[in-house]
Amino acid sequence: MAVVLRCFCTYETWELVIEKTPTLLTEMIPQFPKFKKLELSDRGDVEEFTKQFPPYSDFNFVSMWSWDIKRDMVLSWLNQNLVVRFTDYITGEPFYSFLGETLLPETAEALLDFSRRNGLMPMLKLVPEIVAEKLGKNIFNITNDPNHTDYVLSTEKLRTYEGTELSNKRREVSRFIRLHTDFRFATLDINSPETNKNIWRLSAAWLAAKDSRRAVEEEHEFLALHRCLESSLSSGLLFTGVYVEEILGAFWLTEDLQNGYSISHFEKADSKRFPGIFAYLKQQMATVFSQRGIDYINLEQDLGVEGLRRSKNSYFPQIYLRKYTITKT
Repeated sequence: MAVVLRCFCTYETWELVIEKTPTLLTEMIPQFPKFKKLELSDRGDVEEFTKQFPPYSDFNFVSMWSWDIKRDMVLSWLNQNLVVRFTDYITGEPFYSFLGETLLPETAEALLDFSRRNGLMPMLKLVPEIVAEKLGKNIFNITNDPNHTDYVLSTEKLRTYEGTELSNKRREVSRFIRLHTDFRFATLDINSPETNKNIWRLSAAWLAAKDSRRAVEEEHEFLALHRCLESSLSSGLLFTGVYVEEILGAFWLTEDLQNGYSISHFEKADSKRFPGIFAYLKQQMATVFSQRGIDYINLEQDLGVEGLRRSKNSYFPQIYLRKYTITKT
């Protein structure tokens, strides 16, 4: 059975046709109101379920695992929907979200009531648009959360940087090539001690150069990268980078998904030392994506950080995967 999922953005209506198969709910993830902690062994079950839907970053297993620094993320099934309890790493407050297509208003009602009875704010966050649009505005307050909208780029546009809107990216690439003669794009072996040393050197330099007002967020991202690399999550991941005079100047960790999609997990660069290196890395990776049958790359959200928002929008995304906050009216 095929279904068409539609997402609306500034430039177009995007249709993703997915062949749906009956959802198999395993006993490893319990039925609500029971929960279990997220474990590496849950990867297969989570990915088998989420591949039926657009690639919202918050429900991507690698992302969930990497950012679960305090090991307090839990999972459950409710009405054949995947329920996740996240924790806001700034405020430390837990909250619930869910993904699915069955009895959605009833599921939202149950989770809001469960939150209230357990001393949490009766509020659901990071609820995907494909869920929120089916809840009913006469029953729920449905508020867009722009800080967590996923930016999805066309890999073909990245490969060519064609058009007036991407002329700045062409100039950045030209500047990088003009300023440097000894550079190379490469696939990185994360099992190599030398590569790991270079990755952590670049990451530490990036962290040290960042705005101290965002120290908590940036340190959390550093820990998330460490958790990802230290785990056995290599399946489906692609680690690439750019060396300048044999110095690792940028790296990008992505993951191939279903239906011609990839998702960006971590990207870092010494852009002050090597201007234009990010634009060059993305263009080189777009060729790799094309060879792997990848049409779109999800750059994830900007978390309300103005610099990140400008950077992601500078690539003129094809698709925005929006998320919502839900409360009762």
